[in-house]
Amino acid sequence: MDEKRILVVDDDNVLCEILKGLFKKKGYYCATTPDIVTAMELVGSQKFDLAICDIKLPNGSGLDLLCKLRESYPETAVIMITALDDPEKAATALDLGISGYLIKPFPLNQVLIVVENALRKQDLENQEKEFRSNLEYLVFERTSELEGAIERLRESESQFRNLIEGSVQGILIFRGLKALFANQAFADIYGYSRDEVLEMETVLAIIPPEKHSDADEVINEFNKENKIPFHTVLEGIRKDGQRIWLDSLMIQIYWEGEPAIQFTCSDITRRKLHERELKENEQKFRTITELANDAIIMTDSECHISYWNAAAEKIFNYSKKEVMGRLTNGLIFYDNHYDAFKKLEGLRQAERFEDIRRFDVFAVRKGGAEFPIEISLSSVPLKGKIYTVAVVRDISERKKAERNLIEAHHELETILSGISSILICISNTYVITTWNKVAELQLGAPASTVLGKRISECAAEWEWDKIDKGIAACLEKMEPVIIDDVRTKTSDSRERFLRIVLSPIKTVENESDGILLMGDDVTDRKKLEFHLMQSQKLESIGQLAAGIAHEINTPIQYVGDNIHFIQDSFSDMDMLRVKHNLLMEYIEKDLPTDNLIQEIKQQLEATEIDYLEEEIPKALEQALDGVERVSKIVRSMKDFSHPGTTEKTAVDLNKALDSTITISRNEWKYVAEMETDFDDSLPLVQCLPGEINQVFLNLITNAAHAIKDVNGNGNNEKGKIRISTRCCGNSVDIRFTDTGCGIPAHLRHRIFDPFFTTKEVGKGTGQGLSISRSMIVDKHGGAISFESEEGKGSTFIIQLPIGQN
Repeated sequence: MDEKRILVVDDDNVLCEILKGLFKKKGYYCATTPDIVTAMELVGSQKFDLAICDIKLPNGSGLDLLCKLRESYPETAVIMITALDDPEKAATALDLGISGYLIKPFPLNQVLIVVENALRKQDLENQEKEFRSNLEYLVFERTSELEGAIERLRESESQFRNLIEGSVQGILIFRGLKALFANQAFADIYGYSRDEVLEMETVLAIIPPEKHSDADEVINEFNKENKIPFHTVLEGIRKDGQRIWLDSLMIQIYWEGEPAIQFTCSDITRRKLHERELKENEQKFRTITELANDAIIMTDSECHISYWNAAAEKIFNYSKKEVMGRLTNGLIFYDNHYDAFKKLEGLRQAERFEDIRRFDVFAVRKGGAEFPIEISLSSVPLKGKIYTVAVVRDISERKKAERNLIEAHHELETILSGISSILICISNTYVITTWNKVAELQLGAPASTVLGKRISECAAEWEWDKIDKGIAACLEKMEPVIIDDVRTKTSDSRERFLRIVLSPIKTVENESDGILLMGDDVTDRKKLEFHLMQSQKLESIGQLAAGIAHEINTPIQYVGDNIHFIQDSFSDMDMLRVKHNLLMEYIEKDLPTDNLIQEIKQQLEATEIDYLEEEIPKALEQALDGVERVSKIVRSMKDFSHPGTTEKTAVDLNKALDSTITISRNEWKYVAEMETDFDDSLPLVQCLPGEINQVFLNLITNAAHAIKDVNGNGNNEKGKIRISTRCCGNSVDIRFTDTGCGIPAHLRHRIFDPFFTTKEVGKGTGQGLSISRSMIVDKHGGAISFESEEGKGSTFIIQLPIGQN
């Protein structure tokens, strides 16, 4: 058996050496590498039976290496190693086809078991490939036998030709779109000679041009497999351009030893013309009657029903079969319907009337339910007799609407009195015409004191300037206007916030007839929004916790390693110090020192004092660098988590952005390069530090997620996040640009909607951008907008006013 070759891909050098030694003892060849790029180069230059790779690698994930091996070197089995028991990643790896899964720490005998199982499985798969090759050879032999059978079928082709030559039906045989044979009957149907048919470039010439595409598609589909005979009625075109109709049958045959299509047809043009005329007449009648919303009933001179349309069935609940030939009296009119009988009797006595008679009466449905109808009567001559045509309309809804209209005003008043919002109606001249109970309670002004006055003169304590501008805009644009956070005071001097909606009242001619003002107390909702923003901030910090821990752990690791190195080095140097002190004591006492000097020389050589003099300063420098990195992360976290205040303070936005970039580093470092372009002359801006940091974090996180959707986890080329600041007159411009997936055009109008998200369930609440917009626009008097190109990325732009706002 050939020596099995194993490749270990892990950035842990110690583990690689242990596994290499283990496999060598078992007779396997083993190579090691710390990263994906080198691993792919080794697999490309050497053949490996098995690859063992860590799921966490410096320049990507072991899952990415697994995908590349499955695509380029499927013969190489793969075993995954991980330090965490992650069922989700394990499931993903199994779906991609790994041969084994090891969780650190693992016993070495378990490694050998998993490796032997993976190699055994790979051998079985190779045997299966060899079996498939043998099977293909057997299939080739059977195909040769079938070709012989086809040859025998060709011998019967001449007999088939003789049969179709004498057929009275038109027969055309073609292959692809080229005619191979046409009998005389076919040529006569289309007005060609047989030679002209065979010389046609394509059989589509006998089909109208507008049908070519459909015919070509049907023929191609029919050629794909052994179809059953295809029967249809189709339209053709003769040599002289005349359109004809054909009853056709298409079947698959063999002609001169190869597959072909036989097209058999009969001319049915005359029959189709008669059918078309009948259908047109029938359609006209059905359009007039069956599709009418009103019942159409025809009766003879004795009131026997001779026609009953679908609407009549629906209105009276009688089927056509139940009423045909029956009298209308006692069926749809009762004896006590005196008015109906009187009017119908008068019409019968007149025998013929030119004008249409229309009146309202009561009729009865199947089952006895009475209902009002509007009936229009006219007489028509038909086959020498006079018939009465009645057009009946059920006016139950109209009568009901009339009754409802009488009650409408009372009901409206009841509804308005029970509504829980402030409701005020204002005329075009700003005069108050309606002032409900809620308005009295929340604005502290009784209706009797404000009705008939201009709204600017009412006693309500609210921000009139906002409302005045809103009313003017509503009247000008004739569109609803929303005014948020209008401050007001109740009768007991408590300050509250209102959300006011101004809606134009329009006349039938679409002209202004005043304004409807509706207001809701949103004070409690504003409190809830504040708590929601705090919760979202805590959620973001929670999501960042793991990443921050990872960022701190890395410098802490090499600080510890360097301190251990210095500790070990000073242990060796302390031994030299002890021997040096002993030598000084020997010299002072005039004792022999030769042996001691030799020991010191040996200790100096073992200690490698020159090496330590060079490496100890480096170790100290690295340890200090690690401590500084940890301090920077802690400072950034402290700056980001600035306690929420209700008062704005002067904030260095460049520093705030830098802190947010630092604490969110684990969110973007695997998928993007971070580029900053800060304006050093940027002035301090009056902000709420905690809220503005939260906005920055939301936008950076969204940018990283957008790039991840395009590039994956950073295993491909990384994207870019660019953050810039500029002073633009009286405001500061902050831009967050990413090279992510962009925002689809049909979703852009919903980007700032609460709870709207395009992420998977569990990966986003849809509150980030909504809360960010509220913080920038509502709390800081600024603006937030975006520019996006689908497939190339997005730029979010924040504008904050400089100074108190």
